[in-house]
Amino acid sequence: MTYRDNVDLAATALVRGEDANWELARLTFENTKDNRWDADGVLMAAWCADVREASGRKFGEATGAVYKAIWRRYGLEVPPGDRLSWADAYREVKPSIREEGAESPSPPRERPRTYDQLADTVYEAPPEHREYLFRRLAGDPEITMQAAEIGSPVSAAVSSLAQRAEIYRARRREQRMQADPVERQLDQGEASASLMVVCDQYARQRPLDESRGLQLEASAPWIPPPPRTDS
Repeated sequence: MTYRDNVDLAATALVRGEDANWELARLTFENTKDNRWDADGVLMAAWCADVREASGRKFGEATGAVYKAIWRRYGLEVPPGDRLSWADAYREVKPSIREEGAESPSPPRERPRTYDQLADTVYEAPPEHREYLFRRLAGDPEITMQAAEIGSPVSAAVSSLAQRAEIYRARRREQRMQADPVERQLDQGEASASLMVVCDQYARQRPLDESRGLQLEASAPWIPPPPRTDS
């Protein structure tokens, strides 16, 4: 089951109401990390945002932290028949969640105060988390509008990224050809075939261009030369 499947299940659980709270708590526990970049799962903020988007309901980080703590304490190793009611479990966990440090919706470090600090925080994340943030930003309508504006910083950044990606693709292709003689021969064959196609098109087009030139020259009206004047 993929992460997207888990998000859809959590969204369905949230819509169904309180009867599905235990399922939502389990999914929240299993798919979020404990405020560490190197832990499994995604950050609570990302999980809650995805569940909100998929369900159309409110589901904040503080609520997600309570749900996760309830499953950790009363759902993880407790059989369903021996669990407290959801209302009792919620009442037991919510007041003590910050005291025991079971889960905190705020990040463990000081929040970034400048763009550079925010960028440094992102750069420290593993590649899969940076990819996730990039996809989220790439889908932002405001970012898309800025990218469409020729000459804007966002447009320049997108163009630069595309150029670097093309260079990287060419390098990888060259490395593959050097490592695989068969692929190198195939690539050379494709290049020769492409050149032959271009030459053939030129050879076919040139007689037409020349004949059109002769036709234009023949159809042009005759203009007598200017009379000579003896000086």
